[in-house]
Amino acid sequence: MYQTHKKQNTREKRKNIRDEILGELTPESQQFLKGAMEKGASSWLSALPNKAIGYALNKQEFMDAVCMRWKVKGIPIHCACGETSSVDHSLICKLGGYTSMRHNSVRDSKAQLMREVCRDVQTEPTLLPINANDYERKVNTSDNARLDISATGLWNSCEKTFFDVRITHPTSQSHSGKSLAEIYQQHEKEKGKYKQ
Repeated sequence: MYQTHKKQNTREKRKNIRDEILGELTPESQQFLKGAMEKGASSWLSALPNKAIGYALNKQEFMDAVCMRWKVKGIPIHCACGETSSVDHSLICKLGGYTSMRHNSVRDSKAQLMREVCRDVQTEPTLLPINANDYERKVNTSDNARLDISATGLWNSCEKTFFDVRITHPTSQSHSGKSLAEIYQQHEKEKGKYKQ
């Protein structure tokens, strides 16, 4: 009984300290810190490197990851596109290619893991063409419509399942004023346009 009460008091103290620290930060910094506190968000710092599955950072990749989380001197002042260089800008700039690299890295990691348990795993498979009039909800009807991953045998032995990978930047201007839960729900609803 005493141990349970002591643990509860410790949790309450930690929560009060966390809330006090968050209250002193800008909304952007609050969002960034909340994202860093989510389960697994900083596990890359304590995970053992595994080159066999691509989970090993070289020196430059490690420094880039650190620079994204903490402001470090020595980064360029301007991006190649001409805008002021910042972590926020690097996460949305189409010129540098970092946005696509983040997405493709997650997609390829998931596909590699699926190959261990599923058959016929493909990245960016083309979907069958459909007629927009056949569906009440808005769906992607272009001839070359693609999703990120397809795999056979995940739910049952003959069923093909399609996956759409989403990467989000929670401190972007388009997400200002939204909680992380609201951002996740928004992306989940947007993914619904692919359902057939």
